[in-house]
Amino acid sequence: MREPENRTSRRVSEDIGVVAVGLAASVVYAVFEMVVNPSTDISLYFNVILMLAISLFAQSLINRSRRAEHQLAEINRDLENLVADRTEELRQSYGRLMGENQARRLTEEQLRESENRYRIIFENTGTATVMVDEKNVIVLANREVVNLTGYELDEIVGRRTWTEFVGSGDVGDIRAFHRQRRENPEGSPHSMECVVVGKNGERKNILLTSAVIPGTGMHLASLSDVSPLKRAQDQIRYQAFYDQETGLPNKALLLDHLRMAISRRRSRGEYEFAMIVTNIDRFKMLVDSLGHDLEHELLAAFADVLKRSVRDVDTVARLARDEFAILLDDIKDHTRAVRVVERIQRALASSFRINGEDVFFTASFGIVGRCGDYGLAEHVLRDADVAMLNAKEMGKGHFKVFDRKMHEEAVTLLQIETDLRRAVENGEFRVHYQPIVTCDTRKLAGFEALVRWGHPQWGLVLPDSFIHVAEESGLIVEIGRMVMQEACRQIKTWQTSSAENASLFMSVNLSARQFAQPDLEEQTRGILEECGLSPEHLKLEITETVVMKDPEQVILLLNRLKALGIRIGIDDFGTGYSSLSYLQRFPVDTLKVDKSFVGGMARNGNENEKIVEVIIALAHSLGMSVIAEGVETPQQQAILSDLNCQYAQGFLFSKPMERDRVERLFLDGPQKH
Repeated sequence: MREPENRTSRRVSEDIGVVAVGLAASVVYAVFEMVVNPSTDISLYFNVILMLAISLFAQSLINRSRRAEHQLAEINRDLENLVADRTEELRQSYGRLMGENQARRLTEEQLRESENRYRIIFENTGTATVMVDEKNVIVLANREVVNLTGYELDEIVGRRTWTEFVGSGDVGDIRAFHRQRRENPEGSPHSMECVVVGKNGERKNILLTSAVIPGTGMHLASLSDVSPLKRAQDQIRYQAFYDQETGLPNKALLLDHLRMAISRRRSRGEYEFAMIVTNIDRFKMLVDSLGHDLEHELLAAFADVLKRSVRDVDTVARLARDEFAILLDDIKDHTRAVRVVERIQRALASSFRINGEDVFFTASFGIVGRCGDYGLAEHVLRDADVAMLNAKEMGKGHFKVFDRKMHEEAVTLLQIETDLRRAVENGEFRVHYQPIVTCDTRKLAGFEALVRWGHPQWGLVLPDSFIHVAEESGLIVEIGRMVMQEACRQIKTWQTSSAENASLFMSVNLSARQFAQPDLEEQTRGILEECGLSPEHLKLEITETVVMKDPEQVILLLNRLKALGIRIGIDDFGTGYSSLSYLQRFPVDTLKVDKSFVGGMARNGNENEKIVEVIIALAHSLGMSVIAEGVETPQQQAILSDLNCQYAQGFLFSKPMERDRVERLFLDGPQKH
């Protein structure tokens, strides 16, 4: 920029110098001409030379002037280019400056838009959200926090610490929670449950989810009200662990408490507990008499007695319809369980007012007092139930303390039931036949079918060892059907083998469960048709206890069986309780005198003989025949004959036998035996 200025000044100085030389020459010439006055020729030459010099100077001056103009033009062009370059630089600098300003304005707008967008999201998440600084002070909160807590925003933002909203029991957990978040700032969001106390004191269960805001030391936390969920969970837990009808713990919760008791017993040698299982005696009869709509009141009354008889630390639970259990926790010795049972029995001795009536009832109890050896809660409950069943066998209102013998018996019964199921599948049962003869002539009249179990290990097993298990398990129905079918088929075979055997009959015992079958009539008809046996040659025997259990229903069923042509007999007569008013209404053909009376008869007319005499006279007066069972001596046969007893059976005539022996001893020549 400085160099063009210097060059221009130098050229101007040179031009001025040329002009000055020309002027100086002109002055010299004038002086010379005046002083010297040379001759004309010299003067002429001198003038010519001087003119040439002047011309040269003038031309030189012109040239220099042109060069100066040219240089000036170049300088102007340089200046113009310089100005243009500077202008472009300024323009570009201005453009950059304007661009930066525009970019700055754009970034600020984006930041404002982003802030607005996130603020909208923050305010409209539908979840209470807060921003908490390093000291747990709330620095930002949305409207959902107001709805959750009942506090206004100015009461929330800037508070000393947000833990003031948290229930006292959760403050320590909250602090530990945030300490863990600070120690692990890069970790993923973490959640915990706590309780938030609102302005009005309402407590709400909250799921707190917190995350660290990188580079700020702050946390962003969302607070979700899970109170409805907790209530639903509590309701589900209540339904899972509590009885809906009585409000007592159910079996699942009782077992959970039992497991904890067993665990405490292992860790604390001095700790003791006991288990009681109980149910109401003759509950079905009570409900039938009161009405099923009052069953709840009866159960509630019993549950109330149980709860009032124990401490708050003890657990009263309902196991089944009328079965309850009591867990006595942390007792000094097992005798406390006995004292609790006695207290309950005294309370039950008083009447209960139900539907305006005074109701009395009793209960049976099973106790497990020494629980130190148990490892499973289910075993404690099982053994208490076994003891309770043993108590029921003693009658109403009794209790029984469990011992190992009961367990062994229970295990045996379980094994018998298991083997019985296998026996039914494998066809291990056999039918033996005991002859029934006329009492005076010993002529064969028929047979009683008696089941035997051919056990693969135990050999031949008599009914007394398994019938009660078969009855309780329901297997007696299948076993009884098999016996009836086999007996009917066999008597039909024997009848057709000889004309002398055509009138033989077959007696088949029916248990209580068999007799209660709704399809007994159809099942019996089907067996008779299948075997081709006339109905009058089949006699179904039921016990006196079964007959009197529900007399009206029994009469209806017996009449339907009689309509088929089947004969009916009452077994073990005299050992139960029969109402004469019902007995004469029963369509019964035969009374069977129990062997306990027959075995005690003697010629001197003792009490047993008188009882047998009355039974025979009663049967005859009602048009029934009589069979005496258990006859073992000729003397007993003679007495029965004198009392006009028509039929007899017993070891005097024959033991129960398999089919082949029956055919050899009786059917080949019945008159000989």
